[in-house]
Amino acid sequence: MSVFALTVPGKPLPKGSLKHVGKGRLVEQTKVKGWMKEIQAHILEVYPSTLPMFDAPVRATLHFRFPRPVAAKNRLYPHLRSAGDLDKLTRAVLDALQPSVLTDDSLVVALVAGKFYETPEQPAGVTILIEDLT
Repeated sequence: MSVFALTVPGKPLPKGSLKHVGKGRLVEQTKVKGWMKEIQAHILEVYPSTLPMFDAPVRATLHFRFPRPVAAKNRLYPHLRSAGDLDKLTRAVLDALQPSVLTDDSLVVALVAGKFYETPEQPAGVTILIEDLT
């Protein structure tokens, strides 16, 4: 079984929230393209020449970690709107994995994802695990 594992530091951003700007044009409401480029750059930094490419069904496990706001000292999970919807967070990461890791994100047939607060051992960012299911 092939496995791809990577931790990308930074503040995770969701993809998918579009804003109408007139004349039929829609733009992303967040700076998600910058976050996706960070993921892609980190992939090339960690896997410069031996990049695992998946072209078969995979399971994706994504753990998103966010900075803990002072006002959230008693909360266990980042569940407020400011952290983003889990489905939109996963969309940004899975789209960023194409074409370097996944030939297409439709190959993801099983998905495990969660939102957590950062810890000293695990700073803000996303941990990505892709496992070949064939």
